[in-house]
Amino acid sequence: MDSSGHHESQGPVASQDGGNGRTSVMQPYLFPYLGYFQLFRATDVFVALDDAAFIKKGWVNRNRILLQGEPYTFTVPIQKQSQHVSIHASLIAPDDGWRNKLVVTLTHAYRKAPHFETVMPLIQRVLQGDPATMDRMALDSIHAVLEYVGMQPNIKCASAMDIDPALTGQDRILAICASLGTKTYVNPKGGRELYDPTRFQQQGIDLRFIHMGEVTYIQGGGKPFQPALSIIDVLMWNSKEDVLGFMDDFTLEP
Repeated sequence: MDSSGHHESQGPVASQDGGNGRTSVMQPYLFPYLGYFQLFRATDVFVALDDAAFIKKGWVNRNRILLQGEPYTFTVPIQKQSQHVSIHASLIAPDDGWRNKLVVTLTHAYRKAPHFETVMPLIQRVLQGDPATMDRMALDSIHAVLEYVGMQPNIKCASAMDIDPALTGQDRILAICASLGTKTYVNPKGGRELYDPTRFQQQGIDLRFIHMGEVTYIQGGGKPFQPALSIIDVLMWNSKEDVLGFMDDFTLEP
C-alpha cells in the first residue's frame, strides 16, 4: 500500500535497476494453479525450492482438473521412497501405462474445450517426456506454460545455490534472498504467518504478499465455477491473451 492508501499496481512488475529487485521462492509443482504463475509476473527471479522434502499428497506430483463438471485429482506416480527425500531426488515411477491413461483422462475432460487442440500437445510433451525425477517434470510443466503465453522466466534451482543446507524455513528464504541481492521478497498471501516482517527489514528486504483477484471464466457444462484448479483448466478454456490478463490480476500488499 502506498502513501495514499492504495494497493500497489497490478503486474507485471519488474525491477527498475536491472538487478534481482524482486524474488519469489516456491517448491516446483506440476501444472500449478493460476496464482502460482502470478509470482512470475510479480518478480524478477523465481527460485524453485527443489531441495525441500517431498510431501506425499502435496502438489508437487498432483493437481486438480475438471472432469464431468467436478474437481478430479490427477497424479504422476512416484517410486516408493523413505520420508524426507528431497523433491529433486524423488524418482518418477516406471511407465506401466499411467502416462497414456493420464493423457486419455485429460482428453476426455477437455476435448470439447475451445483451446484443446493447441494446449493438449503441450501437456503431452510434458507428461510423456523422460525426466527421471519429479522436480524436472514439474519444472518442465511450468516452463511449458510460460513459454506458451510468451514469457521467458528467470528460474533458479535452490539445489544449485550455495546455501547452508542446515537452514530451514524463514532462515533459508532470507539466505536465498541475500545471495541474490533481493530488494523485495514476494510470497503468496497464505504464507503470511510464516514470516516476520522485522527480520526481512533488518536485512533490507521489503516483504510483500500477493493477492489474486477474483478470476472467473466459463468452464463449460453450465455448473458453478470451480476455482484453484490446475493451470491446465485455465489454458483449455481461455486464449493466451486472456490467460496473461488473469496472471496480471493481482495486488502486492505488506
